[in-house]
Amino acid sequence: MGMGLGAGFGMMMPGMIQQAMVAGQGGVPGTPASPSIPRPPAPPGAAGAAAAAGAAVGAAAGGLDFARLAPVTKDPKSMVGSVAEAAGYQVSSEGDALSVTVPLQALRKQKVTVEFDKRDDSGHPIAAFWSICGPASEKNAMSLLRYNTQMLHGAFAVKAVGGIEMIVLQANLMAETLDPLEVSRVLSAIAWQADKVEQKLVGGDEN
Repeated sequence: MGMGLGAGFGMMMPGMIQQAMVAGQGGVPGTPASPSIPRPPAPPGAAGAAAAAGAAVGAAAGGLDFARLAPVTKDPKSMVGSVAEAAGYQVSSEGDALSVTVPLQALRKQKVTVEFDKRDDSGHPIAAFWSICGPASEKNAMSLLRYNTQMLHGAFAVKAVGGIEMIVLQANLMAETLDPLEVSRVLSAIAWQADKVEQKLVGGDEN
């Protein structure tokens, strides 16, 4: 009996497969129409299809939150100037750069220059924050390099200012993604640390 059932089922299989293929193709002329399985309606047009696909992906991911994306800063110079003025710093424009005078404790102050005319190797604009610490000296070079390993904002470098080699504390930020809080932190950190080094190198308050 088992052999009979197996043989009968084997003879039925080709017909079942053929009927399934005809139904999937919408039927062949001259053959009886096969019942079709209803399908959900497709969204109208390409825009509807894309919206439906995006909604499905977002739902599957539990809803995406794009809050971590940083807005692009269209006018970094104006933004830095606004942040500095809001903090009570004196701001003046020097061509393409800004000069920010940051008041410090014990009646001291420190000038921080912010330049916007530099770009990285990929062509992205850079905002360069720097402040003069004092005259460059080879005997301080190794010590300053060691201090760089501990710096949170900026690094010590040598820069020609008015034809004289000077030690500066400099920090470079991407101009397109400047954040007001980050600008505030860098301005105060550069000014405070550069003034501390200036006190050690020259003793007075020259910058």
